[in-house]
Amino acid sequence: MSLLKITFNFFKMLNKNQKSQKKSTIKKVFSENQVMTLLENMNDGIEIIAENQNGLRGEFNEFRDDMTDFRKEQLGFNQQIENNFREVFDRLDSLSFEVADIKNKLNKIDKTKIDRSEFADALKRIQKIEKELEKQKKERVKSLV
Repeated sequence: MSLLKITFNFFKMLNKNQKSQKKSTIKKVFSENQVMTLLENMNDGIEIIAENQNGLRGEFNEFRDDMTDFRKEQLGFNQQIENNFREVFDRLDSLSFEVADIKNKLNKIDKTKIDRSEFADALKRIQKIEKELEKQKKERVKSLV
């Protein structure tokens, strides 16, 4: 036999001896019923965890659906706000044009506007002219009679 085979057989026998010694030194700590009870309890715990995980998954899916609906509502709301702002800006633009038009009209009025003293002087002149016209009318009527 070769040296390699001899070494291999030696380790094989050594390993068998160690296993047999371990078997004899291992003591039974738990009975079979205790181990089965422990496994059943572990199984029950795992089932409870699985049920809770399924419940959480359902709640998460419901939450995701709610958030999707909320996002859709927000998009609609944002579109509505955008339309409202566009309308407000359009109205402001039209008001600014109207204000500019009114300012132009007021400027024209201001240019043709006279102050009170000028108006009073013009009124006196008009009254004086009216009196002279009345006087001339009376003179014409007298001259015709």
